[in-house]
Amino acid sequence: EKESDQSSFVKNPRKNSIVNTNDCMEMAAKGEDARPTKLYPVWSTPGSQLADFGVGVGIYFLTLKISAVICLIAGLINIPTILYFEGSNYSNRQEGISNGGLKGSAVCTDVEWKACPSCVRSDWDYFPSDTSRFASIPADIFTPSDSSLAFILVNNCNIADRYAGIASFCSLIFVTVSIFLLSRYLRKKEVDFDLQEQTATDYSIEVINPPVDANDPEVWKEYMEGILPDEVQNKHVTCCTIALDNTKLINHL
Repeated sequence: EKESDQSSFVKNPRKNSIVNTNDCMEMAAKGEDARPTKLYPVWSTPGSQLADFGVGVGIYFLTLKISAVICLIAGLINIPTILYFEGSNYSNRQEGISNGGLKGSAVCTDVEWKACPSCVRSDWDYFPSDTSRFASIPADIFTPSDSSLAFILVNNCNIADRYAGIASFCSLIFVTVSIFLLSRYLRKKEVDFDLQEQTATDYSIEVINPPVDANDPEVWKEYMEGILPDEVQNKHVTCCTIALDNTKLINHL
């Protein structure tokens, strides 16, 4: 059973970590079978360890985690607003709402039709066009004529409570400041994640405008050793190769 479990881990190396006793995870290499491995825990894996799959992956899951906390706190700040909308002072406890998810929202169920002599149907033709809150009847139902009396559906809900507005305003300020601080924090963590991961990019040198005939690795080796600072001891280039469009080479490194 142990052998079958271990082989199943090795088949998915990008999702496995090597078991360490110091709670520091190490992503198992492809075909790893010398040491026991296990799947990355869903809830307890820190964001810094997810950077093993790439800096972008670590930043993505860190953003999700912090954004969830921001939304939770913003929701708690808006609890007074929710209680006000659901209470009797706003819309008679929002009777008639069948969808429980709309309870506590700004949906108004206290409505009535009122005459509006100056209203015309064309007032409701603007985007989004909706005439469900407009109606008209002949001015004299007993005598046919071109004149009509217009009615509109009016909300009677009281939205003048200042405490509900203050809670919404505070949550807006909190979310705005949090997003600003989050962006600065993520830029810092991006640098930290990048420093933790050693990739071929960390040891790569880009030559912007090389000579057309510079295709001898030995010449480049001597050149690289020559430009190293004098204070560097044992200046030596271990390996030098030349490859045009070397994306595949860098990926293998």
